[in-house]
Amino acid sequence: MSIFNFFLKVLFFVLLLMPFDTYASAKPKDTLEVSLYLTSQDLYYNRPMDVNAIALTDDVTENYFYANKIIDKKTGKKVKDSKFIWAIKYNNGVYVNMGYINDMDVSSTIGMYIKLEIVGEYCALIYDDRMPYKCLKGAMSNGLGLEGYINSKINEHSDDKFLWYVSESESVPILYCKLLEKEYRNFQLSRNESCLLQFISKNQLKKIREKYPEIAMPNEPKAIDALNCLEKVNLLIKNK
Repeated sequence: MSIFNFFLKVLFFVLLLMPFDTYASAKPKDTLEVSLYLTSQDLYYNRPMDVNAIALTDDVTENYFYANKIIDKKTGKKVKDSKFIWAIKYNNGVYVNMGYINDMDVSSTIGMYIKLEIVGEYCALIYDDRMPYKCLKGAMSNGLGLEGYINSKINEHSDDKFLWYVSESESVPILYCKLLEKEYRNFQLSRNESCLLQFISKNQLKKIREKYPEIAMPNEPKAIDALNCLEKVNLLIKNK
């Protein structure tokens, strides 16, 4: 028997002895066909980057995905400045870079994109247990605060003014932004001149709505009322 055949047999038996969960734990990478928006203003004016791109991911759901790499299909290389991308369109949804969330510790969010529910001059999403880095366990309104990875700064936003009623057992924060606002480019946090997402308080929504008195709101608005309000504001702005 040749040395080569001997090593093949040894390798075969080693593979047989390996535990099944070694294979089961391996996650294949998905390839997502995407459109890239470098800034929030580019998203507002629908100016995608001039690149035929794919995102490689091993963590994708309907409400978020993690982009391990963003590749230019023409060159096969990583898209330049991909870490600065503000939003990605995928499968008819708009996903915003978590690195642009102002009220979280963003050091662990590089490459994570979460799906917007409202897209217009104002964008918004309900941050509930559909999102990565779960921020509530059904007891948030009982003062347990946001969980785990989210840093202590978030506790400033865990009181009633930042929580929106969903049900008796669940109140949630809402992230929002205004696409045409700009922040200074921040190389340390991998941010370009785009707006930042932040948690909206009841008072902040009230100030937005006061500019549009024709929009009716309940005295005690729920999470869905807040999203509906921002959607109506976007329609009024668009139809001016």
